[in-house]
Amino acid sequence: MNRYHEANRALWNANAKIWKGYTVKAAKWRLWHKDPSIRFNEVELGALGDMTGKKACVFASGDNQAVFCLVGMGAKVTSVDISENQPQVAEERASELDLDVRFIRSDVADIPELECEQFDLVFMGSGAICWFSNLEAVCKEAARVLVVGGKLIIRDEHPFRKVWRKNVSQFEIVRSYYDKGPRESSPEKSDLLPLGASRYGFNWTVSDQLKAVLAAGCEVVDVAEWGDHGGEDDDMPERGLPTALFILAKKRST
Repeated sequence: MNRYHEANRALWNANAKIWKGYTVKAAKWRLWHKDPSIRFNEVELGALGDMTGKKACVFASGDNQAVFCLVGMGAKVTSVDISENQPQVAEERASELDLDVRFIRSDVADIPELECEQFDLVFMGSGAICWFSNLEAVCKEAARVLVVGGKLIIRDEHPFRKVWRKNVSQFEIVRSYYDKGPRESSPEKSDLLPLGASRYGFNWTVSDQLKAVLAAGCEVVDVAEWGDHGGEDDDMPERGLPTALFILAKKRST
């Protein structure tokens, strides 16, 4: 049992009701399957292509926004997350919307419930890979369940964003870009997570991500970076840095 992942799992479970409340208030979850552009931009939609009848698996599915959007695009989707409570919320919502989704509770570094070579797509979305203690193991598990030629997509916060101290008026580096972690943090009063708990994050550089994909037996097809600020409330010093890193790869034949 991975102690870092288990600590994070406990927090996601504790946090599930709060996140549910946020999305209920916004009511956007009812629209995810109707409009994939809510979740995917033009680069991602182009990489996904026609998903009609394709089998897709979303690793670390969290709120399941990507899952619902892929279902709406015609895919047969399996949702995998280490938390029990977040997928339970998503399962209730899928039932209400009459969406056919398979939900699995598992650490994505090892998913014994999934057979080899069955998916056309494995997707890892925003806010996922920073919680993986071994990105190479996760990518190898993704390659294991992909068919030859199947797509692996990783789209996450750009690692350049994680070295700066927040809420300052000028650039101030708080950690080395090459410091992979683990970084332990304890939620404060303003956070959504329980006081006294710890969570563990990891910083995977651009080269870390590319090497993990290649080591898994995949061929990198495309790499993209986009965005220069995260919105009107983004920290001013971070503007000009890319917000997202996107990798599209395909499983090679052995």
